[in-house]
Amino acid sequence: MTYEDDSISRMDYRLLGLPIAICWHFTTGFGYRSALRKIINFKNNNELRKNDEKLIDWELALVSTLHSAICIAFAIVILFDFEDDKVKGLSKWVEVSCLHSIGFFIYDAITCVFVKKEPTKDLRLYLVHHVVASSCMFMSFINEEYHYFCAIRLWSELSTPFLNLIWILKELKYDKSSKANVLNAFCFTISFFLCRYLSAWFYWIGIYEVHNSEDFKLSKFSSKIFLILPPIILDVLNIFWSFKIVNGLISLVKPKNAPKTA
Repeated sequence: MTYEDDSISRMDYRLLGLPIAICWHFTTGFGYRSALRKIINFKNNNELRKNDEKLIDWELALVSTLHSAICIAFAIVILFDFEDDKVKGLSKWVEVSCLHSIGFFIYDAITCVFVKKEPTKDLRLYLVHHVVASSCMFMSFINEEYHYFCAIRLWSELSTPFLNLIWILKELKYDKSSKANVLNAFCFTISFFLCRYLSAWFYWIGIYEVHNSEDFKLSKFSSKIFLILPPIILDVLNIFWSFKIVNGLISLVKPKNAPKTA
């Protein structure tokens, strides 16, 4: 196979991969929602319509958790597959993980904006996150550069299942001060700070290591722009969310004031 033939086959792969990833997430979400409808016995159509929003919330939480688990699986596989080249090193698993994540971000955005009737809390911040992360992955994907840095960012997803579990425990009527809630809150806080901040540390250290290399200077200008500017937005978002997480954890473990007696 010639280089031209290989480029054509890779272009076909790119064109097909993203729609497949989007359809995968919508199909998975529809499957979760259908299963939940069968599990929950609704007395009438009015009750079904009333609880449809709740089913969508469950669907989003479950699909998000599955997406995170798959991202971490990809990140582990990439550790053993990746070439030792931060600029030109390529990995088919990074390509697949990029398509998978972009597909999820598109599914999540469409569901929150067009399917859900009730507004999602902090929706604008989530949309900014989705657009910025997707643009970075897509640019790395089509330019075939900086796969290493996409792989580093995959580890950020390790905290997401604990975030979703906070909402799930709330829906299951667990008390905020219950052991399950407190333990999960600690796990979420620790995983968020470790994964988000450590991945950011390795990300920017990696850029510092290659910024004077010949490969970096010869790489495409668009790749450099999306390598540096959008991740700054992601890290600012993570810092903003970390303050909210710490405040939430403090309010959870802070002892309640005893009621005053006459």
